[in-house]
Amino acid sequence: MERLTEFENISKSKVYWASVEKSWPEISVVNKKDVFGESANVCVVLCPLYAQGDLRSAGLIKPPFGISESRVAGKILAYKKVLESMSESIRQTGYEMNLLAVLADKGVLFHGKPGKEEDGALEYHCQLYNDELSALAKTKGFNFTLQSYSGLGVKFPTFVDLSAPIPSELVGLADGLNSKSAPEYEMITLLNEYFNLSIAPSKKNRHVVERVLSMNGMDFNGAFWLIAGYLAFDAKIPEIAGANGIYLVAERLEPMFGISRFTEKLKNMTRIQLKA
Repeated sequence: MERLTEFENISKSKVYWASVEKSWPEISVVNKKDVFGESANVCVVLCPLYAQGDLRSAGLIKPPFGISESRVAGKILAYKKVLESMSESIRQTGYEMNLLAVLADKGVLFHGKPGKEEDGALEYHCQLYNDELSALAKTKGFNFTLQSYSGLGVKFPTFVDLSAPIPSELVGLADGLNSKSAPEYEMITLLNEYFNLSIAPSKKNRHVVERVLSMNGMDFNGAFWLIAGYLAFDAKIPEIAGANGIYLVAERLEPMFGISRFTEKLKNMTRIQLKA
């Protein structure tokens, strides 16, 4: 295929983003870039299919229930609407779209002691997602692959209870922090230690933590595990999507979008953020 000139690429990208931004009511695109090359890689992280109810105690859906009965059904609808728009716009240019989906089967929020039923539920979720998105890919003419945190070697507990204490190896550090330290500063310090990161305690980063802590029913330990579940994988997203990749993410709770700021390469990626 004849390559587009730089000017043609920029012009087509503007039309493309204008179309994408009309595909969902609550959408924002961060770091818009020229996305056209040999193909467009779109990375989506799929959360487990939680049952309806409060996230702390909702549990996981199990057969015979499907995606539409889950707490995150709105996210999947949003993904499908936006992916349809993206694939159509890209296909009109003669390029291909690759949907690189990853199931977050680590850091699964579960209250209590999980058993074999919960392990089986995650396998069931993987199959439901695969059936749903492979059908969409076939209909809309884009490529689709589905991986998982466990398959990609993510080091993090499979199940996490938001009521659980912080990891035992961090207790000494937490106790040693100045009792007058702001909780958001303490959170960043503990996350840096746990993941060997260097998140700056800047005003913007502290504000991200502050907003998560202010979510309804959230306490310090719960916020730690929630944020940690994202950080366990966020650094891999730019690697999977590639240099010119796009990160498509949907959240029910708007403060969660800010966590991407903690991973430099992800912060600089083109991100399509959907409130759903």
